[in-house]
Amino acid sequence: MRIQDSETKYNLKKEPIKESLIDSLWNKIRPSLKYVPALSIFLIAIFFLTSKTDSFNTKIGEEKVYTLADGSKIYLNSVSNLIVDKDYNILNRKVELKGEAYFEVEKGTLPFIIKTEYGKVTVLGTSFNLKNRSESFELGVTSGSVNFTSKVKSYNLEKGQELQISENYLNRNRLKKTYTDYPSWRYNKVFCDEKSLKQISLELERKFDISFTFSDPKIEELTITGIIDINNLKTSIRAITTLSQRKFKFDGENCIIL
Repeated sequence: MRIQDSETKYNLKKEPIKESLIDSLWNKIRPSLKYVPALSIFLIAIFFLTSKTDSFNTKIGEEKVYTLADGSKIYLNSVSNLIVDKDYNILNRKVELKGEAYFEVEKGTLPFIIKTEYGKVTVLGTSFNLKNRSESFELGVTSGSVNFTSKVKSYNLEKGQELQISENYLNRNRLKKTYTDYPSWRYNKVFCDEKSLKQISLELERKFDISFTFSDPKIEELTITGIIDINNLKTSIRAITTLSQRKFKFDGENCIIL
């Protein structure tokens, strides 16, 4: 008797593997990748062309002079940032300052406006110094007149007048006369009229890239009056020692006021 082979025979021909979703997307994108460098350059150019401001900066111990489109000159002190509107001298003359700068503003039909954290400064053509830092605000006029408007009050300053506003500016505003060789930073000096050691130490930190600490927090608020030469660090420390009657100790890049 012949026994039939009961083994089932299978078709060994392989079925085609379906293309995955990732592979499908990659095959569609890959031909376009050669255009990526050009597209990146185009997008970067668009970003700069459509940017609404230009920014100018100074580092520790650095001072720079910038001439704007209308001929106005800005002398930027160390660790400062000046932002200029792209439409400057076309639709407006608006800038923003963080730090300190001396302005020589050319006369024009458009008002020259400076935005600060403390308020707005408005002029037409004049020269003045503006300090807009976290520890204090100062505005001193050397020619012409300047208006300063905050959320609280408005001031009109004439030549030879200076406005000082402290951190708690709602309660401590000082309007006084400027001094000879104002502003002092342009003559490598710090003019102190009851200026706190904290404020002076911050000035020196921006000038010499050194940090100051106080052995007692109360020392920060001690004030001194006088002129400190800041041509070099040793001369500065010697002057502060004499005026404040405090001792100093250096610990690497840190100076401790005792």
